Amino acid sequence: MQKRLNDLFDNKERRIRIVKAVQYEGLYLYTEAEDDAFKSKTKWLFGDENPIYLRTESELYSEFDFIVRIPNTGINELQLRAEIEYYMLQSKNYTIEIV
Repeated sequence: MQKRLNDLFDNKERRIRIVKAVQYEGLYLYTEAEDDAFKSKTKWLFGDENPIYLRTESELYSEFDFIVRIPNTGINELQLRAEIEYYMLQSKNYTIEIV
């Protein structure tokens, strides 16, 4: 789809990109009750310190499946949306970002 959009709307510079909406993969963290008494699953990043929280729940969830990033060159968004919706699955959600 990215090739088709670049062919139609940005043929020379090809700056239209399709990226995943969720940028971070989730990591399962064990609770103390789930930790094995014989082989500890606890790992520290920098020695025996307090834990560091890596991501919040909002960073691991997005209501969109993908993001279409377009340059600010006056692309007709109605034609762009029509082209995207013609080629994408109907169960997918997307958003358009102007960069």
